[in-house]
Amino acid sequence: MLQVCQLTKCRSLFIVACLILVVVAASLAVLYENGFLTDSTELESTGILWQRGIENFATGLNVADEKVFTIDIGGGISCYEAQTGELVWNSGIVGCYWCSGVVASSSMVSGGTDGAYIGALDRATREFQWKVKAPETTGLWNNRAPSSISVVENRLFATADGFGAFNATTGQPLWEYETSYFQLDANVTHPNWLKGWAFEGNRVFAAGGVTVPEREINYVYRLDPDNGTILWSVPRSTRVNGLPVVYEGQVIMWNSSEGETTVFSLNETSGAILWSYNVGASIYQPTAYNGLLVFEASDGNVYALHLSEGTLAWKTHVDSQNITALDNSDNPLKGLTIQIDPQNQRAIGGFAVTTQLAAFVQNGSDEYNGFLCSLDINNGRIVWTKQFSANGNVSHENASFDFALTENNIYLTTEFDDFWILSKSTGNIIESQHFEHYISSPVAADNRVFVAADLWLIVYE
Repeated sequence: MLQVCQLTKCRSLFIVACLILVVVAASLAVLYENGFLTDSTELESTGILWQRGIENFATGLNVADEKVFTIDIGGGISCYEAQTGELVWNSGIVGCYWCSGVVASSSMVSGGTDGAYIGALDRATREFQWKVKAPETTGLWNNRAPSSISVVENRLFATADGFGAFNATTGQPLWEYETSYFQLDANVTHPNWLKGWAFEGNRVFAAGGVTVPEREINYVYRLDPDNGTILWSVPRSTRVNGLPVVYEGQVIMWNSSEGETTVFSLNETSGAILWSYNVGASIYQPTAYNGLLVFEASDGNVYALHLSEGTLAWKTHVDSQNITALDNSDNPLKGLTIQIDPQNQRAIGGFAVTTQLAAFVQNGSDEYNGFLCSLDINNGRIVWTKQFSANGNVSHENASFDFALTENNIYLTTEFDDFWILSKSTGNIIESQHFEHYISSPVAADNRVFVAADLWLIVYE
């Protein structure tokens, strides 16, 4: 009898152990499926809110309405909870490749794909809905997605060779401007080329040009967002650059000639020129804040203009290491869009450039050098400057050089796979990390920073 009881007890323990193993295995499977366990070791970094493994390298990253969306080169789109990293759904644009860029509206999630197409999924059901083509006439986009996709006030705007608008829910085309340099009857209302940018408040601004024998006539436009009708046009002497800055009834743009830049402001309603300011250098994307227009220039200065009349508020030379002198045709200088730290009233920016060590050092590799700087927004006084350097080619046109801010830190991506975290108050480097393949530009939302790096989706706070 005792042997029977012991045998029964052993069998019971064995059954319980097997059940525990089944439960543990099922739990691990769920964790792996949801990305909280991967074949790689967990990343160790400062201030990570959450991190999860992703199946494929992300070619687009977007954060909207407490959701994170990624797209990969094959058109796979994933949706995650921004607070926890929990996978909401996986889906994709069927039969596509070279996909990049993902945007979300209240009802749709759209991604760019080869041939300058945009495909859309229903945000609630994740089912494929429609596919439309951005204006493309040259055949250069067979293996490329549109260069930009945005959704503003339920209109989807896309740029390839030309610029067009679609209903963001149904995909119904609204209007388009195609690029056609051989259009002989082109004029101010039917230009040979046009590139546009959409803003809240039913505002669409554009730059375009008309090609005539031996010269090009350039224009700035405002368009009706519903039908593309030109509301006003203003001629300019050379091509106009963007992204425009829209601020309190003004639209600020700039055009360059022989390395010098004219920054100018137009009345957004009438197109009347309000002011202009000449800079003896190339400039990088300006930022408007508290009555100032702030931007970096290739002469190593940061400029601040009064937006009311376009006069100089202050100018500060920040390039004490003479980084800008390394700029050349093979390794062009890269500058940042100034970002504002309103909490401390600081303007933060910087430059980077590649030095051609490989040409002079046996078995050497390129190295890039750069710096970040923080300025008092009120007077331009330098608060701190921090240099950084690493191996690689940051000057490559596809290399990342971008940053995002949280309350305390700066998150900087450089080259193709380098990541830096710096203190916003002192500029001290908290940590740096080199990834094996790539890192995306950081996206800031709700005092958090989101990045896709190698096969990881990481959120910092």
